[in-house]
Amino acid sequence: MALADQRPGREVDALAKLVGAIGNAQFGSQFFGFLDDRLGIDSCTVFKFGDGPGPSCILADGGSDAHGILRTQIARDVAAEYTAEGYRHCPHLKLLRRVAEFPMVRVFDPHSLASRDYRSRFYVRPNVAHELLVAERVNDAVYYIGIYRGSARGRFSLDNAALANCYAKFFLNCIARHSDLVEATRRSEKTSPIVPVCSDKVCDMVPHLQENLLNTSCGLTRREAQICANIMVGFCAMTIAATLDISVDTVKTHRKRAYSKLGISSQNELFTRYVSATLKVAPRTIHLTN
Repeated sequence: MALADQRPGREVDALAKLVGAIGNAQFGSQFFGFLDDRLGIDSCTVFKFGDGPGPSCILADGGSDAHGILRTQIARDVAAEYTAEGYRHCPHLKLLRRVAEFPMVRVFDPHSLASRDYRSRFYVRPNVAHELLVAERVNDAVYYIGIYRGSARGRFSLDNAALANCYAKFFLNCIARHSDLVEATRRSEKTSPIVPVCSDKVCDMVPHLQENLLNTSCGLTRREAQICANIMVGFCAMTIAATLDISVDTVKTHRKRAYSKLGISSQNELFTRYVSATLKVAPRTIHLTN
């Protein structure tokens, strides 16, 4: 089982860091790190089932090291697919609709799924071999935390589930508060300045990615490479604009020119074609199929 040093001082520090990240861009990486230290995981997602017809994705993270950035991108892609229409076939959907105002923890083996298509899209392709599900109704919404291990880590144990259950109430209240703050920030973006916040590990990778992109034969300008590097670590146009003190339109212009030079048309293509080379991560280390 895990992994973290459970001495009271260190545990309090870890909890304080997670609480301190609520409402800002560090929360996803802090939440993943907290889970990884205690459960040993490869990625996690959080979905909110509220008043709308489908869920929204609160976070999708796989870590901030070289391998983790690629796992994070895969988790985000799969989460987008899930919120678009995949949730309708989710094996947990009936269970989530019955969730009450106390945490539910469940260990799930994807091999038990009857739908091969769903299993392929949401488990095999992103290399999810086992899931630990945590869910609860907080106020008027249901929050579903998916905690995942790839084939190399093995199955979650009952001890893992028991530990997750101990933290579940804390997790879910942090997530609900984070969701409320993010929504409030989005509503006020038109009148309030944006303060860029990112984890040190992720931000430290931007110059390295930028230099590697400049070393390609595509003729990117320094600004174009800088913006592509920020996109590759997961930042949106608005965050990049705030970080670089330029307008969102300027970011989009540089992005369009860079994509044209690189011969691509989307963030996914940028990530797939260039992140493995620039971070020197062999594609075979990320198992997308059985």
